[in-house]
Amino acid sequence: MQGLDLEDPDATRRLLDQVQSNIPAFSWMGVTDAEGTVVASTNGILEEASIAERPVYLEAKEAPFIGDVHEAVLLAELLPNPTGEPLQFVDISVPLFQDGTFQGVLATHLSWAWGKEVLGHFNRTLHEQVDDTDLFVVSGRDNIVLLGPDDLVGKPLPVSFTEGASVKEWEDGQDYLTGMSIGEGYDEYPGLGWRVVVLQPAAIAFAPVDALETRILWIGLFASLVTAVLGWLLASVVTRPLKRITETASLME
Repeated sequence: MQGLDLEDPDATRRLLDQVQSNIPAFSWMGVTDAEGTVVASTNGILEEASIAERPVYLEAKEAPFIGDVHEAVLLAELLPNPTGEPLQFVDISVPLFQDGTFQGVLATHLSWAWGKEVLGHFNRTLHEQVDDTDLFVVSGRDNIVLLGPDDLVGKPLPVSFTEGASVKEWEDGQDYLTGMSIGEGYDEYPGLGWRVVVLQPAAIAFAPVDALETRILWIGLFASLVTAVLGWLLASVVTRPLKRITETASLME
């Protein structure tokens, strides 16, 4: 990010506050020195505190880092939380170099609220097209549900999946048609391995197929009946001359 100056924390703080005002999904942004101490941050939160033991600093000392979803540790009591729910973030950080020398880290916490908004949008779209369909986003690291129905978020997914479509029995004893896809990275970034799972009760998913089978069965029965009648009529037409010949032969005898 251009304009960062570790020797001018006030200017850096103003720049970070400006970025946050334009992108509110960033709950917190901060710049550390080479030892991991925060020298400037949005609203001055955590300034002079050390994050040297946090992955957002450790993992970004040499290359950009994107972490998995996690609950807030240092920021839980410092950031506004009107809902009262545990704050969750995705860490994004990049190293800062000057003349090839490591100067510190630009660290950000991306609020997981944006993920819930995205899920809500997809759920609305899904339910407009297909009834009783649920979508999950699952961590590839520990199989924890990151996004999905409230009663499963933060818990391990109760069923194991392989990529693609399959029918699985869930804890409620009901069969569900499921589809699973693994998220991919971009360019040199390998991605987080998150898995997207979509499921629908098998009875609902296969209802059109069952209806089609029933329709085909009735059509088949009707076609068989029509064929039988036509066959009987055709047989009558074909055998009538033979019957007359037989009758005539009997009379001549």
